[in-house]
Formats: sequence, C-alpha cells, structure tokens
Amino acid sequence: MRLRLFASLLAGLVSCSFVSAQSGEDNVYTQIPALNPVTIEDPVSQFPNQDPRYNGPRFNFKGDYLLMWYKTTDLPALLNTGNINDPDPAFPGQPGTRTLLGGDRQFDFENVNGYRFSLGVVLGDDMPLGVELNWLMMGRNKAQFDTASDGTVILSRPIINPNGTPSVFDVAFPGDFAGSFRVTNTGELWTIDGNATTILSCNNGKTLEGLAGVRFMQYKENLEILDTHTPGIGVGGGVIPGSTGILFDQFSVRNQFWGAQLGIRLTKEWERFDASGILKVALGVNEQRFAINGATTIIDAAGGVTQVPGGLLASRSNIGTYRQTEFSVLPEIGLNVGFKITETLRLKAGYVAMLLTNTARSTEQIDPVVNRALVPTSALFGQGGPARPSAQLNTSDFWIHGVNFGIEYRY
Repeated sequence: MRLRLFASLLAGLVSCSFVSAQSGEDNVYTQIPALNPVTIEDPVSQFPNQDPRYNGPRFNFKGDYLLMWYKTTDLPALLNTGNINDPDPAFPGQPGTRTLLGGDRQFDFENVNGYRFSLGVVLGDDMPLGVELNWLMMGRNKAQFDTASDGTVILSRPIINPNGTPSVFDVAFPGDFAGSFRVTNTGELWTIDGNATTILSCNNGKTLEGLAGVRFMQYKENLEILDTHTPGIGVGGGVIPGSTGILFDQFSVRNQFWGAQLGIRLTKEWERFDASGILKVALGVNEQRFAINGATTIIDAAGGVTQVPGGLLASRSNIGTYRQTEFSVLPEIGLNVGFKITETLRLKAGYVAMLLTNTARSTEQIDPVVNRALVPTSALFGQGGPARPSAQLNTSDFWIHGVNFGIEYRY
C-alpha cells in the first residue's frame, strides 16, 4: 500500500515538471509527457516458485507390501551333541562336544512379509495443514528347530550349576534314552501412528513437511522348548519302563510402546518421477509383560498321565508373570522413489527401517543356571538350594528393516 501511494505521488510530480533547454540566447521549454502511475505488485507474486499457497493434491492413499528382516537375537546354548568316549560326553569344553542350537549356532526369523497403509488429507491454502494415519502390520513369523535321536547319537541340554560348573541334562544317550528336541519361536508386530502435518515450504517441485503426532507399537514373542525322551524319568528320578517323559519350557514377552512423535518429510518431483525421504522419532514408555511357564509330563505304558509344574529352564523359581516399564525411543526412516502412471496414480518402491530401544525378547529371558533340586525328574528334586533359574527381565535394542513396493493414489 505504501509502495503504491509513493509511486502515484512520484508520477504526479514528474508530470507537472518542465525541463529547460537553452540554445544560444533562446530558451526552449519542452514538457515531458505524463507517466502512467506505476503499480507495485505483492512481492510474492513476482516469484511464483516461492508462492506459499498450496495447489497440490488434497487426498492421498498409499498401500505397500513389505519384505522385512529382524535383528538377530541372543540365545544361550540349548542343545549339544558329543562323543561317547569323552570323560563327560556333550559337556561344554569336552573335545567332542558340538553345539547344535544357541551360542554361535543361532536360529532366527527369516524374511517376514507385511503390509502398510497410509491415508492423508490436506486442509487450507495459505498455510496448508493436514492429518495422516499410518498402519503397519507384519505377518506372524516363526523360527523352528527340530532334531531327534534313536539313542545312537547323544543329545544333551547344557546348563550351569549354581556353583558355576558346567553340566547337562540328557535327551538321548546311547544305551539309555531315545529322544527328540524342538524349539519354536514366534513373533508378531504392528504399529499405528497419527500425525498433524504442515507444509513448511514448497519451491521448485520440492515440498518440505513437518509432522507431529502420537504413535503406538506392539511387539510380542513366544519361545517354546520341548524335549521328549523314552523311556521317561519319574518325579524324583528313576526310569519308568515303557513310559515317555516330556519337559516343557515357555518364555513369552509383550512390548507395548506409547509415545509422542515428531517428523519431517521432503519430496522432490520432476516430470513423471519423484523421490522422498521421511524421518520420524517417537519418545515414550514401553510397557512390558513377561510370562514364564514350565511343566513335566509322564505318560506311562497304560496311557496314564502325570504332570507337575516345572520343566528344566522354567521351574518353580521363575514361573510366573512379571511386568516392568521402560523409557524407549522409536525412530523410523523411509526412502522412496515413484513413477507417475496417471495424474492420480503412482508406483512406489523404497526402503524402511525402524528401531525400538529397551525391547524385551523371549530368547533373552533364559537363565542357564539351574538348581537340580528344582527339576522334577532329577534325583535331587526337593532337596533345597538356590532359587535358580531366575526371572531375567532383560531388554535390548530391536530393529527391523527391509524393502517396500506399493501404489499411491492422489486426488
């Protein structure tokens, strides 16, 4: 307004002025033609690439297929084999001992399939605001280890005695037992977050957005260890001819993260292609639940069943349900490239990674220290001693990462 007033005043003054030109003794005066008033436009309109008014899509929907990999978990040695000629066959440290599962012989989830859906709406023009909702769910994943022996190959479960010395519980041993051993670990993960969004800048095909919202994630794991030996060993020791003994240990964990989230997203478009990157960080609490269960079952020759609480790694000393709350951080990063099929439809491909600090995992809850007096099939059962194994309640950082392929609809 001030610029327009100043320009009009200047034009009026110029139109009323005369310029004098002298040639010899004569004075010639020429009137300068009146100038049209100059109108100064809003400076922003002079630079259309910096226009803050939003003219992009108002609605978008994205659907992605995910192929993800999980962080390797720590698992103590759970099963050994050995040489019958060693002084202590299958004991840790013996020449012929070899670890079949655990330690440096891990078993983990393979690639896991999942899905992600996103819905966003943009509101307003001068300072466009919007809302978005994102939901990700991974399929139920499973890792399993199975082995068996007819009694010709040693299968033994390594433990540590309370005094720190190594020992084993036999599953299959030449001349004594035939047996089988199975470990199964399953996991389930899903997360949802909702955000308010605003466009911070929109220049030359580049759009920078800010995000603020809330996030929830749930991750569960369930580890089951089952060994079967024939003939079975009764409570307090002693072989029961014609019977089958089953030892069962179970470790289950559940993580529920709740947090506030901030993020930033940058998108660049040119012709039919686009590229984008997003970073979101959520801070909050991780409510954790640990459940430990164990049992010993004897099935006699007549089919009768006897069951008592406690297996080998899950006994009366640690069986139960435990809870704790940890502070956790949940960052997520995503990189994507896209190709425009039509004005409203695009193909997408990219990379995504997430991390959750202080996460409870089932395989990390095993205490390898075992008091034989708490194992129902031990000859020392009921004779007292330290309460081991104990509940560990361990946590560690957990991450998943992988690739995504999907489609985006814009309107």
